[in-house]
Amino acid sequence: MGFDMDFLVSTANPRPSSEELKEKVAAISPYIEITEGGARGALWSAEYINPETLVSFEFVCKNPGSEIINSKAYETGLNVSVPCVCPTFIARESMPILAKFANNSQLWLYAPNGQVIEKPDGAQLRILWNDQNKRTIQRMSIGDDELPHYFPMEQMDAMWRYANARSQLTKRYEGRGIYVPRIVLIRN
Repeated sequence: MGFDMDFLVSTANPRPSSEELKEKVAAISPYIEITEGGARGALWSAEYINPETLVSFEFVCKNPGSEIINSKAYETGLNVSVPCVCPTFIARESMPILAKFANNSQLWLYAPNGQVIEKPDGAQLRILWNDQNKRTIQRMSIGDDELPHYFPMEQMDAMWRYANARSQLTKRYEGRGIYVPRIVLIRN
């Protein structure tokens, strides 16, 4: 299950080609791996995966539809899927990256709730993701209606901050013989 958003372009701007979109996605980060073709009729797909935090999300590019959304935007054919149900650190890392990508590329976002976001903001996208994440968790049930175990949000956020700071801590204390433990954030 994922939190899926489509990228749109204003009708005042030219629609970017699949190749132009691929170049822009590839420039996001060294953690992007592009695959030609793919399932579900994709022209190409790209996965972002951070080896330190294991945060990942996937872009899929298909041929765009010809319809106009809200009478002011065209589909680009580019979609992004961020995992959901997940701990909040997934959104803390991925949503600012996606907002920056959309703004730098002059693209809008079409959120799962039907909202067209012309100037996406990482915090705004994180709120939308958190709302869907909570609704999905509430709908889930396993066996005798028990929800799966999740760490409290504060604890997961602390783990995420530690995972991001771990490499700096290792550099700082390595010469002093101080061991910096590794935290592995497991995702399903």
